[in-house]
Amino acid sequence: MTEGGAAFNVNDENLSMGKTVRGGSAERSFHISNKQKSLVKVSAAGNISPYLTFSDNNFILPANEVKQIFVYFIAPENISLGKYHGVINVNFYRAK
Repeated sequence: MTEGGAAFNVNDENLSMGKTVRGGSAERSFHISNKQKSLVKVSAAGNISPYLTFSDNNFILPANEVKQIFVYFIAPENISLGKYHGVINVNFYRAK
């Protein structure tokens, strides 16, 4: 968290955030798919996790469907300046 502008990047291996202002927000997305029908659960861990939400969670993904998931970051006005890190977990479970 800095006193500058906002930056947000997602790639195959990394979700990284650059400068973000207090009270600011950002959104980014990624795509998921699976060859079989699955229950999908999305979660975040790390000190950034309280500030992340997802467009979809705990849903059934039909076989061979591609779904776009949005990640929303909202920095409260009173957030401490510093570096925030975390991991986004996407877990697939067999669906009945």
